[in-house]
Amino acid sequence: MMCMTLWVDPSYSGTVAIGNASHPFKTMAAAWAALPKAPAKLTAGVTINLKPGIAFQTSAWPISLSLAAVWGTADAPVIIQRDPAAAADSAGSFIDVADISNCSYLFFKGINFQARPGSPAGNVVRISSSDYIYLLNVTIAGAGNGTGYGGTAQTVKVSNARGIYVEDSDIGGASAGGWALQASAVSNARGIYVEDSDIGGASAGGWALQYSAVQYGHICRSRVHHSDWCLGLSGGSAYFVVDSNIVHNCGQAGLVSGLGGGQMNSPWLQYDAYSIKVTNNVIRDVWGAGLSVFGGYSILLAHNTLHKVGSRSHTVEIKTSSRGCGWGNATCAAVNAMGGWVPPVSPSAALAVPSRDVMFVNNLIVNPNNASAMWAHFSTSSPIATTAAYPVSMPNPISVSQGLVIKGNLFVNWKPDPKYAMGLGLDACAKTGLQCNTPTVLAENHFNVPGLAITFSDPDSLTLTEDSKAALGLVPYKPAAEAAFAAWDTPLATPQGQLANAVPVDRLGTARVASNDLPGAYYDAAYTPTKFCFSPPAASLAPNSTNGWSASCTNAPCAAGATGFAYTARCDDTDTWTVLNGSCGGLQLPPLPSYPCRTEVPTALASKTLWVDPAYTGTVAVGNATHPFKTFAAAWATLPKAPQWLTAGVTINLKPGIALAGSMTLSGVQGTPLAPLIIQRDPAADSSQPPSVLEVIFMTNCSYVYFNGVTFQPKTTAAANAVRIANSDSIYLLGVTVAGIYNTGYPGTAQALKVHNSGGIYIEDSKVHNSRGIYIEDSEVYGSSAGGFALNIIAVQYGHVARSKVHHADWCFGLSGGTAYFIVDGNTVHTCGQAALVSGGATDPFQMNSPWQQYSAYGIKVTNNVIRDVWGAGLSVFGGYSILLAHNTLHRCLNSSYSSKDVPGGWLPSAPGASISIPSRDVQVLNNIIVNPKNESAKWAHFATSASVNTTGLAGYPPSIPNPVTMYQGLVVKGNVFVNWHSVYPYMNLGLDPCYNTGLPCDKPTVLADNLINVPGLSLTFTDPESLVLSNDSKAALGLVPYKPAAEAAFAAWDTPLATPPGQLANAVLFDKNGVARSPAIDLPGAYFDPDYKPPKICSIPPDAAWAANSTAGWPKECGRAVVGAVCTAPCGSRATGSDYTARCEDSDTWTFLGGSCATKTCAAPPSAYLAPNSIGFDANCVNTLVGSSCAAPCSANATGSTWVARCDDTNTWSIVNGSCEGPQRQWNPATPPLPSYPCPRTQVPYNLAPRTIWVDPAYTGAVAVGNASHPFKTFAAAWFSLGKGLLKAGVVVNTKPGVALSGWLWMDGGVALSGRLWMDGVWGTEDAPLIIQRDPAADASAPPSIIEIVDIFNCTYMYFKGITFQQRLETAGGNVVHLASCSYVYLLNVTIAGYGTGTGYPGSNQALKINQVKGLYVEDSDIFGSCPNGVGLDGVAVQYGHVCRSNIHHADWCMYIKGGSAYFIIDSNTVHHCQQAGLRVGQGTGFEFMTPPFLEYEAYGMKMTNNVIYNVWGAGLGAIGSYSVLIAHNTLYKVGSRSHTVEFNYGTRGCGSNAVCTRNWNLGGWGPALATSPAISIPSKDVQFLNNIIVNPKNESSMWSHFSVGAALDLTKFSNLNATGSSYPPSMPNPLSVTQGFVIKGNVFVNPHRSYPSMSLGLAACEKTGLPCDPTTVLVDNLINVPGLNLTFTDPESLVLTDDSKAALRAANYKHAAEVPFASWTTGVETPPGVLDNTLPIDRDGSSRDGGSDLPGARV
Repeated sequence: MMCMTLWVDPSYSGTVAIGNASHPFKTMAAAWAALPKAPAKLTAGVTINLKPGIAFQTSAWPISLSLAAVWGTADAPVIIQRDPAAAADSAGSFIDVADISNCSYLFFKGINFQARPGSPAGNVVRISSSDYIYLLNVTIAGAGNGTGYGGTAQTVKVSNARGIYVEDSDIGGASAGGWALQASAVSNARGIYVEDSDIGGASAGGWALQYSAVQYGHICRSRVHHSDWCLGLSGGSAYFVVDSNIVHNCGQAGLVSGLGGGQMNSPWLQYDAYSIKVTNNVIRDVWGAGLSVFGGYSILLAHNTLHKVGSRSHTVEIKTSSRGCGWGNATCAAVNAMGGWVPPVSPSAALAVPSRDVMFVNNLIVNPNNASAMWAHFSTSSPIATTAAYPVSMPNPISVSQGLVIKGNLFVNWKPDPKYAMGLGLDACAKTGLQCNTPTVLAENHFNVPGLAITFSDPDSLTLTEDSKAALGLVPYKPAAEAAFAAWDTPLATPQGQLANAVPVDRLGTARVASNDLPGAYYDAAYTPTKFCFSPPAASLAPNSTNGWSASCTNAPCAAGATGFAYTARCDDTDTWTVLNGSCGGLQLPPLPSYPCRTEVPTALASKTLWVDPAYTGTVAVGNATHPFKTFAAAWATLPKAPQWLTAGVTINLKPGIALAGSMTLSGVQGTPLAPLIIQRDPAADSSQPPSVLEVIFMTNCSYVYFNGVTFQPKTTAAANAVRIANSDSIYLLGVTVAGIYNTGYPGTAQALKVHNSGGIYIEDSKVHNSRGIYIEDSEVYGSSAGGFALNIIAVQYGHVARSKVHHADWCFGLSGGTAYFIVDGNTVHTCGQAALVSGGATDPFQMNSPWQQYSAYGIKVTNNVIRDVWGAGLSVFGGYSILLAHNTLHRCLNSSYSSKDVPGGWLPSAPGASISIPSRDVQVLNNIIVNPKNESAKWAHFATSASVNTTGLAGYPPSIPNPVTMYQGLVVKGNVFVNWHSVYPYMNLGLDPCYNTGLPCDKPTVLADNLINVPGLSLTFTDPESLVLSNDSKAALGLVPYKPAAEAAFAAWDTPLATPPGQLANAVLFDKNGVARSPAIDLPGAYFDPDYKPPKICSIPPDAAWAANSTAGWPKECGRAVVGAVCTAPCGSRATGSDYTARCEDSDTWTFLGGSCATKTCAAPPSAYLAPNSIGFDANCVNTLVGSSCAAPCSANATGSTWVARCDDTNTWSIVNGSCEGPQRQWNPATPPLPSYPCPRTQVPYNLAPRTIWVDPAYTGAVAVGNASHPFKTFAAAWFSLGKGLLKAGVVVNTKPGVALSGWLWMDGGVALSGRLWMDGVWGTEDAPLIIQRDPAADASAPPSIIEIVDIFNCTYMYFKGITFQQRLETAGGNVVHLASCSYVYLLNVTIAGYGTGTGYPGSNQALKINQVKGLYVEDSDIFGSCPNGVGLDGVAVQYGHVCRSNIHHADWCMYIKGGSAYFIIDSNTVHHCQQAGLRVGQGTGFEFMTPPFLEYEAYGMKMTNNVIYNVWGAGLGAIGSYSVLIAHNTLYKVGSRSHTVEFNYGTRGCGSNAVCTRNWNLGGWGPALATSPAISIPSKDVQFLNNIIVNPKNESSMWSHFSVGAALDLTKFSNLNATGSSYPPSMPNPLSVTQGFVIKGNVFVNPHRSYPSMSLGLAACEKTGLPCDPTTVLVDNLINVPGLNLTFTDPESLVLTDDSKAALRAANYKHAAEVPFASWTTGVETPPGVLDNTLPIDRDGSSRDGGSDLPGARV
């Protein structure tokens, strides 16, 4: 009973204040003073009513309201509340900052606690040594309301307390590094209750709500937010319920149980948290983990919903905590003696505290792709072995896995790039056999279920949308039982916590029911989950089966000794199965398929007719015409099922409409040839009426079923397959439509129509009996999801697919898994992704039927099909035997990069886990047409073929498989016509590499002779783009080529290692696509025959070879296909001159010789001596040498190498073909380059110093190639080798015409590829005799680039590259595109260096441009891009003198760094963008052995990075790392540093990989380890100026932590090996090390507001209180950093030109341009040439002059 009420009114102005309603106290302090104090207990309750206003206002630190020493009781509490009569819209009742200690039974209700500018920086509410404190519907705000106010350290801190109850509150706003709820500074207290409150706003490093050593209480229905660490219970806190809160906008962590703490209470001296139940919470927008346990015991984490958590690393963490002695030695020793887990003295190594009995159940974790965890779902601590320092009562090892249970959770947490999988992160449980081991966790939870998308109806409360609930039901999701913890068992006897773990209600208080519960914080009583059978049927339901029920739990194949069809079962209710059928007996094998493929529906054999009418509304439905069934299911139910056979045929007539909505299994109806089942559209239905629809069916264990005119289409439900047929015999699909895609946006079925031998979707555990006899005619099958088929036939024997349309799928049509004896004829296959029509393919061996278990396809005839618009291959064979591909017409196919793969399947691998390559054999490719427009040509080749596999010594190959495994045995390619010109290159590769030089029918010369492949001038067109009927002009053109069809010869005798029934050996294609009989004499290639086509007479054999005596090439192959009247020419050979031989075709195979005369060519005199330097010269007898013959010049006595060999290539024309005589080694050391200077020049190429010109033309086809304009070299390699080595006597220009002048794979004669890069070394140009390599200046800009793919350039000087493209492609993945080493004076002018290659998914180069030990590197106006993960766009090591200017450097992990003792570079006016780790930096980490004297100390010297535009960089945009005398000025940065900080100035690192070189450099005074075994060292920076730069980040793309990152000073005295012989740190290094000496930051503008906190950290802690120019106080004066109201925008997001409004805003903000002051002096320990001290920047990025007085920051004036 309340006996006393006090009033507080901040607005009261009277002079008498006694605390009653009419004369209230003005302040809370006055009211508190009126209360009796301890040790007296209250004898009657007290209510203090606070009217609106500030009842206690803080002033300067350390003033706060002290609420101390009032002991209320259960019967006499203190209630401090907002005046109940106050209007809801009036001001709050405020107590700014409160310190509650030594109190009990205090209730706070409706009060606002608010930090303000000038408030204490510690906590808003601190509770210590108190019991039973209730915070009900309070608001605790730590962020204050001042602009830029950093927040409190902890909003609420609770320590050493009991009974803390937080309800319905709002708590938020800790600083970076802090918590939102550190229990209002609650310490050493009991019974703290917080309810319905709002707590927020702590400073960097602070918590919103933190409990330390607090027992008993709850935190319920409250909001905890906007803090670095939001909510934590630690220091032995125990017995808490944390339920139904919203925790959001946190930095390091969301909700933490454990994690160390201050002084602990006995007996809770071992674990950091005991018996905490974290349930029904909503946790979102957390950079770190959303839920954490550190050193916790008996912790329940259940039914929480997490969203956008863990992008820093992982979503949930269960780890050990760390505990040291921080309480004084006496206290630590006493706690240790009591059994506490703490080191006995300080300092001691911290102990790891285990976690035990943690249950993580039924939580929902949903992260969008752009906010996923970085590495893994979980983070767990690995076991730690204890040492002698650990108390004996601690377990060994220390682990987190004991009692860890993870069940019923659902994660949607995909990595942004689907190529990379999200890690599980349960390393602590690996190989333990515990409940948290990986297999168990994967089985008992759902992780990243493909296709599952979870969305919320409200982004704050995170209530699930109805679509998401439905999707969870289909997963299927099944909640885990919240089992009780095992018996309470702590080494120190602590009071037992609550062992039961049931979560009876949800966040809204609704009672949960396990049968339809959902994961996460909310329960929906109206939710009805989809019913599933979670376990397979009982084995007793499938007697005589092979291995029981299959993995899909729907069928059980008959045993080897039994005949009949597999047992099938249906899931009728949750975990309730009904066996549908299973029988013995069987049907005759179907006949081999034959042409023409046409079936008549045997309606005469059906004596019974059932009717189905979806529109029927009558009450009597018996299935006759007048009283039809309303659904197909009702009709199906009347049919007899296996083991009964139909004794009379049945017809089911379907009237228009949806006769089957949803999906249905059709099982066990066994018709016979004389008693079939016919399911058809009502024959009387009008074509204008809606279709007769059965949405989705799965047919199994059926036979002789005819579907006629029916439409299958999932209209009301998504499905894996629209039609799936398994374990069935003689099924006919006639005139049906199977549609795998229905409504807009529906992704399609996995397969529209799937026919296979087993019940599984993909792979079955047991082999089953045959599915056979599948006949599809005049039908339309289309639609699949990514990776799916429209029509997928697996392990099916006998059948045909004819006159049908198969289209709009990723893989259109496949026959695999030992499918055999099929005709695929007259179909139209189009609009496909990966492939159109595939015979064979990858198959699990256990899914195949005996005896078809070796090849993937047998006896398939693919004829008369029209195939068009296919991204991948139009026709494919993978591991096929006896396959005919004939008379097909292909258009717009093969325009992707497609290659055959080694496929598992067929022959069973003999080693577990192995996969083997399956051969193809007896494949005939005959009389097909392949036409691709030039801009849609194939990417690489006409064919793609697999290389042979030598199986000797390879695991997994059975002895019966042929060795080698090949694709060319019996391969015949004849009579085909290819019009498939490459879109870029002048020729298309044939692609039959494995056949080359084999002498087989598929050898290159034979194929080129037997087919028309890219015949010059031949163009084929079609009358329309869909039917692909050849136009009359095209037929005439084929006749004039002339075209001659190949005979379709029969296959050789059927011969398979396993005795399979022989297939059809005859291959004659007797009819065309329209059923017209073919006549071989006038036949054309492709799908259509024209009986009116009259081919011209031709000479099918060339003229007499004797008529072309001196023509080495003989009559060309085209002479074997000459029309009557055509003249054939045999040119004089390369060794002859004169008039060409000619002959005329007079009649069929009749030639007339017209004349000709060729005389042999010679070289009259020996080769010139200049061709053979360092030799004794060519033999004087080398006169009148025949063309093609050689002459030698041996090396002179003082030279080494091989004899020079010259070849006579044309009349009096010699070329060097071999040799390498080198004289005594000479060293060419050109003069040191000059220091770079502004403005960055545009180098003029000194053509006047290069009198000699060499030409390279990749398109050149002549036989004589000497490098002049008329007889150019074909490859750049030939041009390079013609230069020889050593000093150039005169300058040389190499003009490269458009095309690939050097391929990364050098294609040699015969199609043999020599893998490798071009090694270019030892060519020494000079200032007066340079080497200029350039794109032909006369080449049109629209022509293809002049490409030199990948090169290594070593020991070369004075080289100019202009306009060249260097490009890596798929075959040369990795490595570097251009590698320069040990060179001087190298100019890269207007070049492109492309590291990405052209292959789909190609990962990129290691470095696009790699430079090592080069003096004088000049990169101008170039485009450099492309790297693999951790690769670099431009990587320079030990490079001195030069510039990188006006270039575009982009799309790399590290875009550009120059390091390792690099010096004297201007890096100006470049565009650097789309970088991961860093944008543009000087210095990094380098091996000491790669550095060159005297540049042996710093990573970079004398660098100037100016006028650059840098954007879209995840890491820092600019950096100077271990560098000396560096100017970074007038750069513009945008969207940089979201990973951490925008710019960085840190230590370099230096290790050693070579004892000899490192010791040498050490002895020279260099900085680095002397030995490879010594640890790496840090390299300081000195004299770095960061001036007049602009850094702009949108708020949602700000840097994560700070503007700068600057390394702190390092005291080298802490290193025990300092100055010792062989130690890492040499004695010449300064001590301490720093990066701040001479560091100047002036004139910069930062617009980089923190995305979550009111202020962004400066990041200059290393400079604080140093008095240096980088001191934060100075920097804030000298720069504009996040000036309120200053917003800078650009005219576009790439050029980053400031808008006029932004320029005006800078002037309004009083921007002061910083003078670019010269560096004071050049001083290095190892003497180096002085760099440029002057820092004047005369011009901007566009060349405009700068005026320091009115200049603006950034790259442009």
